[in-house]
Amino acid sequence: MNQICFNDLSSYPLCADETEIEVRMNQYIQTLQDAGLNGIKKVRYADDLTSVLLREGYSVQDYCNSRMKMVAAQLVLSMATKPQVPEDNDEVLEHYLETETRVFKDKPIKADGFNAAFCMGTYCIGFASDAFWSMPQFKINVSNNDKIENYTWFCVSSPVHFQNAEFREWLTQFLPLDLQASPLNPAEKEIKLRDDHGKDKLLTHAQNLANSPYVEGVLTSLAFDRHSKSYVSKHSDFAQGLIDVVLYWESQGYSMRVKTTGRNIRETLAIAKLLTKKYGRRKDV
Repeated sequence: MNQICFNDLSSYPLCADETEIEVRMNQYIQTLQDAGLNGIKKVRYADDLTSVLLREGYSVQDYCNSRMKMVAAQLVLSMATKPQVPEDNDEVLEHYLETETRVFKDKPIKADGFNAAFCMGTYCIGFASDAFWSMPQFKINVSNNDKIENYTWFCVSSPVHFQNAEFREWLTQFLPLDLQASPLNPAEKEIKLRDDHGKDKLLTHAQNLANSPYVEGVLTSLAFDRHSKSYVSKHSDFAQGLIDVVLYWESQGYSMRVKTTGRNIRETLAIAKLLTKKYGRRKDV
């Protein structure tokens, strides 16, 4: 899953002036950037960006055209694709055409963006155009062949939504992950550690970690983290596939930086969870 769908309903209410346009687009672009860090390559729209209005007679395409030399505008354009579901996927397209999805905003409203996301098995992205669309979590009603079901679905409109606990749990439970295994065998994985106190303990643990198919190697030892109670440090750079592992059961809190096969935040977090379950105990496995 590396594509998400634009929530067309979030275009409204339209912006009142230039200031509102800048605020809306700046937040949208920041959200796009975080989506990219979470493995998203494309945003699917119903039509081209001239159809996504910011105010009457002024579209997202117009906004990007006036800022063509800016990296932010290039990001919006490069991630955009249409239509809302891929036409070369017969199964998804048929499901989309036979399904109708409504979102509950005072009353049920037909939501094509949510419908596309539901049929593709992904989530939405949209503008934080008002208080309602500033939330990440929504109740949707899905009807298909006279069968009606209710679901909780998500639409991100702010970078902070990617840290939302319910959203992350939903991603884990609902959307499949395709974790990549390292092509290296354990003996080929490089382990680099400083010649510091505790190196022997770190080396033993690093050699065990090398048995994981999702570990590429160990980049370096880190400063002691005596106060940590967690195997995975909060300072880990998940976006880059890096996990800072802490031997928190040792009084000195020996620590090292592990390179994983994670290609984005979501994958690296999943790998961190697997490593914690298998290796984040007192006894090395």
